[in-house]
Amino acid sequence: GAGRRPPVARSGVALAVFAAVMLLAALVSPSRIVALTGIHDRYGGALAWVAWLLLFGAIVAVGARRPSRRDALLWTVFASGVVAAGYGVLQANGIDRYDFVEQSGAPTRYAGGPLGNSNFLGGFLAIALAVGAGLAVSAWRAGRVRVLVGAGAGGVLLVWGLGVSQSRGGMLAAVAGVGAVVLHACPPRGGTGRRVWLVVGGGLVWLAALLVRRAPPHAEG
Repeated sequence: GAGRRPPVARSGVALAVFAAVMLLAALVSPSRIVALTGIHDRYGGALAWVAWLLLFGAIVAVGARRPSRRDALLWTVFASGVVAAGYGVLQANGIDRYDFVEQSGAPTRYAGGPLGNSNFLGGFLAIALAVGAGLAVSAWRAGRVRVLVGAGAGGVLLVWGLGVSQSRGGMLAAVAGVGAVVLHACPPRGGTGRRVWLVVGGGLVWLAALLVRRAPPHAEG
């Protein structure tokens, strides 16, 4: 509507704030060089995060101007997540072409799918789940039943893959991402909208607390 900022401008503010916080944290870190550049075999530093944010901003800008390319990218991410989840499920059931091991040489305890690390798999599946939720909402609004059923079926496999990965971070990210999509799709206008926000918001807080309390922590890879 009139007076609303375009998606690029709204995203730009959020990206700028996130980048500023990352750089500030790196500058006050006791190891500034590592915080800025990261460690090549393990962690990404603030500069890598800023580069990823710039890439994300470019994707948002292209998507805002060319919706067809945006939709193709979203479906690619979702489909890639479904494939990765399927690999993880097969891996958890003893079917795997490759033998993934931890840095110590010990066999992996949890399914890592094609990424070889259960935390990496969980994080990617969380992204794919949030994207799938957004695609399902769009299909539901457009009355595209087949697309909605396909997104739902893929979502089931994504949840299954997230479960076998046992990645607590991935689970929390999935809860937050899908919850954000649902809340964004139901603005708190009127009695129904406010009730949806209260129920969904309360459910998200409860589910996140349950995951933090009960999910088995692990550090793999």
